[in-house]
Amino acid sequence: MIGDDDFDTFYDPDDFGTEARLIGDDERTVCGLLLKGGKFNKLWRDPGGKGGIKAQPTSLRFQLPSMQVPVDYQDYVLRVEGADYSITDVEPAGTGRSELVLVPFKARSSGSSNWLKEES
Repeated sequence: MIGDDDFDTFYDPDDFGTEARLIGDDERTVCGLLLKGGKFNKLWRDPGGKGGIKAQPTSLRFQLPSMQVPVDYQDYVLRVEGADYSITDVEPAGTGRSELVLVPFKARSSGSSNWLKEES
C-alpha cells in the first residue's frame, strides 16, 4: 500500500522536487514537483462530423501533498524559481496529491468597475 510519505523522494529538492513559497495569509515553504502544461494542443474532428479543438493552456502546474493546499488558495501566490504565480485551480493528482494550476501573477485593482484590469 502506498503511504503519504512515499512521494517524499519525488518532492525532495535534493532528488526530483522543487522548493517554493506559498504567500498569502501566512507564508510557508512547500516542496513539490514543477510540471509543464500543454499536453493537448491539436485540432481534432469528432466522428459524428462535428469539429472542435482540444486544447490545454501551456500553464505550469505544481504538484504537492493535498494537505498542504490552502483552503483559500485563490488568495495565495506561489513563488517558485524566482517568479510569482497566481493559483487558478486545484486538481486532484491521485491519492493524497493535488496539482496547483499556475499563471503568471499580476496585481489587480480592487475597484468594482476595474476589478479585472491591471493596475498601472
